[in-house]
Parts: sequence; C-alpha cells; structure tokens
Amino acid sequence: MKNKKTVISICIIVLFIGSIILFNSFIGKGQSSRPLNILLNNINNNPNDYRSFKNIGNIYFSEGNLDEALRYYSLALGINPGFSDVYNNIGLVYLKKKEYDRAIEYIGKAVDLTPQGSDSYNNMAMIYVAKKDFPKALEFFNKSIEIDSNNFIALKNMGILYKDMGESSKAVNVWEKALQINNDHEVVENLRSLKEKSSTN
Repeated sequence: MKNKKTVISICIIVLFIGSIILFNSFIGKGQSSRPLNILLNNINNNPNDYRSFKNIGNIYFSEGNLDEALRYYSLALGINPGFSDVYNNIGLVYLKKKEYDRAIEYIGKAVDLTPQGSDSYNNMAMIYVAKKDFPKALEFFNKSIEIDSNNFIALKNMGILYKDMGESSKAVNVWEKALQINNDHEVVENLRSLKEKSSTN
C-alpha cells in the first residue's frame, strides 16, 4: 500500500513538473503568442468578429506564415466581403509570394472599394516595382501622393525607385519631402549617401 502511495505521489510530481515546463514553453514563444491567444478567444466568443480574423492574419503575415495569413484573411472576407483592408492585405500576401497577377487583382478590389485609399495605390505601385514596370509604378505612387500628400511610405518608396532608376535629383526631391513628414533614419542615411555620391561625380 505504501509503495502504491509513493508511485501515485511520484506521478503527481511528474505531472506538476510537466505542466510547469509546458507553461514556461508557452510563455517563451514570443510576444505574438499573447495577442494571438486574445484574438483567438475573441473569435471563439464571437465567430463574426471579422476584425479579429484580420488581425490574426496580420500576426501570421508578420511572422512570414503566408498561408495561415491568407487563411485568416479569407475567413474575414467570408464574414465581411466589403472589407477593403483585407483585400489589400491579401494582395500583399500574393506580392510576397511573387504571384503578381493575383496581387493586382486583390489590391485592385481594395481600390474599387475605397478609391480614396492612398495606401492601396502605394501597394499597387510596389507590385509594379516588383514586376520591373517602373513607369506604371510611378503612376501609382503619384496617385497615392495626390490623394494624400503626407503619405510618408509612398514618398519613401518612390524615392527608392527613383534612386534605382538613376534619377538622383528626383530621389533627393522626394526624400526631402518625406523627411518633412517623418525624420526616418533610413531616409536620412539614403539621402546623405546620395548627396555625397552626387557631389563626388
């Protein structure tokens, strides 16, 4: 009887230690685990919470898990087919996957739903940058900035494109406008480097 109690006690201790190890393992998974579990709890309580589905997709996208991101974005669209942000995000997934035609299709839907969405035009421009269709990319960057002259990301990206095209003066001009909005370290360094290079030529 005593041996039986000892075995039971050992089993309880082993299970307790195992639960501690699992708990510590869970805590150590990284910062994304907590918001992810909160969002999963949200959709468990409210299966129609399309924003939580989108935000879960965002977490997976940021981690590079594109297939899971796509799955949750698609679930969000299943609940709210007019959610333009999700069309944008799906387009970015396909851009990462280098499936450019599908990226254009989805970001095009975002543009149709929100024609004044400056970010959608920036995203469309980035697809054409990837496709090496620079005139088309510039067309969309200009449209993005026309809608929102303070779109720092569009200005930053446009400057990078001008630099890559060898249009240094245009790159400088665009980046100087960008720095009036956001004193971004990368833009500061790119601008300094470009000006130094121009002065030595």
